[in-house]
Amino acid sequence: MSTTYSTTNQVINRFDNASNEVQTFFTYLPSLVTDQYPWDICLAYLFSKLEMAHHTSLYCGMTKLHRVNSEIAWIALQNEYMTRDSFKILYKNVFEVDLPEGVYNVLDKALRIRDKVMHGKKVAIIDKRDAVGLVIDYADDFNQILFKLIKVRPFGGELRGFAGSMKKYDKKTSRLLIKGLGFKIS
Repeated sequence: MSTTYSTTNQVINRFDNASNEVQTFFTYLPSLVTDQYPWDICLAYLFSKLEMAHHTSLYCGMTKLHRVNSEIAWIALQNEYMTRDSFKILYKNVFEVDLPEGVYNVLDKALRIRDKVMHGKKVAIIDKRDAVGLVIDYADDFNQILFKLIKVRPFGGELRGFAGSMKKYDKKTSRLLIKGLGFKIS
């Protein structure tokens, strides 16, 4: 995506044009942007929520596609130290497809800005605004991808009943499945 979000109004407009699910998921974003909080706070909030959505997507994939016991799936996710690279690997293992490169590139640009901010580097406000807009772009795109794959929108979508009534494997079998998908679980 070639859009740059260099002004506060552009970020607000992008948020206003995001899907209802993404707006709900990032519910505090408008007040963080308009109430004159530092952009660093907004970035910390967005990336914390983004990681939650990534965990949710893997959980939904494990329980719906692989019929993993839900308790074991959450334990695996809580115990997993997930880096960017390991998320991409786990995503591919769970969904049996790569996260589209173009979609991840949008996030990657935002992540590089986030890294500088979180490590105390000097970052222009225009870049921080751009990172916020890019995360919103990514969230909408990611929701569309996951909805096509498993009918779930991890960024704010309704999850109740997402896996249907299919029977899950027992805990012992689920542990084996989890290990086979690349998660570390005892």
